[in-house]
Amino acid sequence: VEICATGSCSPFTVSSDGALAVAIGSDRVFWAVSNSVKALALDGGMVTDGGISGVESTVLAVVTDGTSVYWLDQWTGGSASDGAIKKCAQGGCASPTIVIDKRRIASMHPALRVTAKSVLWVEATMMGDRIFVYGK
Repeated sequence: VEICATGSCSPFTVSSDGALAVAIGSDRVFWAVSNSVKALALDGGMVTDGGISGVESTVLAVVTDGTSVYWLDQWTGGSASDGAIKKCAQGGCASPTIVIDKRRIASMHPALRVTAKSVLWVEATMMGDRIFVYGK
């Protein structure tokens, strides 16, 4: 992940650990790295874990609606809440809210979108990948 300074674009690397997905919030950029969600203030500073805990497996996608950060945990068939869509406040949280639990998120085609009214994602089913919509 690279950030450009205000007024010019001389990117500097803030993470070289293989970002899987990136989301831009109102004041921070978030990215998924293996089993964590990292964050950095848009005006620079130190990379943090985003104050987000409760990430249980590989994060396949991350988005923000300006208030909360949502992510997809890959379904592995392990714990009771892997494969979930979770959310935390943009400022972080100790215990994320599980928006959708026990889903078979399509690891080959991860997609997650959030609108004012809905959460949309791609899920692996017996009939192929399907798009699902859940009202907020």
